Amino acid sequence: MLKTMSAFRLVRRLVSPVAFMAIFLVALPCVGRAQTAIFRGTVNPLGSGFSNPTGVAVDGAGNVFVADSGNNAVKEIVAGTGGAAAGTVNASSTINSLGSGFSNPTGVAVDGAGNVF
Repeated sequence: MLKTMSAFRLVRRLVSPVAFMAIFLVALPCVGRAQTAIFRGTVNPLGSGFSNPTGVAVDGAGNVFVADSGNNAVKEIVAGTGGAAAGTVNASSTINSLGSGFSNPTGVAVDGAGNVF
C-alpha cells in the first residue's frame, strides 16, 4: 500500500500483512467532514525530497511513480535498485525525474504496457 504524505515531503510504503496492493492518497477531497483511516502494519520511507506529492501509481514491475506538484515533476522510484529486491523499492532506491515542462502535476497513472500518463 502506498501513501503520499505532503506534510512530510516524502512517500511511504505501508507494508500490509494481506496479499493485495491498494493505492492510498492523503489528498482525497473531503467537503465538510473529517475522515480517518486506520492502518496496522509497518511504514517504510521510500524517498525524500518531494514537495507536495499528490499522486502515486505502481507499474507491473513494482516501479513507483509520484506526481510531485511542488517540484513540477513526475518522478519514478525504480524497483530493484538501492539494495531492494527485484520488484520492490526501499529508502535507497533510485529516483528519476520523468519528462519536463510539468506545471503542478496532481496525478499520475500507468497502464499495463508501462506507459505513464
